[in-house]
Amino acid sequence: LSAIACAKWARRMGLGSRLLAKIKSSAFERKQDIVCEVSSIELLTWYKARGFIVTDERRLPDGSHVFCLKSSQCMP
Repeated sequence: LSAIACAKWARRMGLGSRLLAKIKSSAFERKQDIVCEVSSIELLTWYKARGFIVTDERRLPDGSHVFCLKSSQCMP
């Protein structure tokens, strides 16, 4: 998964959640996992609330963190 984003005015309307549900359904049909990386706590929380688990955390040279996430194909 590369990126899901909504304009600020369109946030909190469920658009990203509905799009992710379609992506997860498609991955489930193909028996594939979804992996992505996020660098903000807000996005980390958003993905975790939608069934993703943290598989790795990396600290970058500038001190920021990148969280590697995975959603199993077993979770549509």
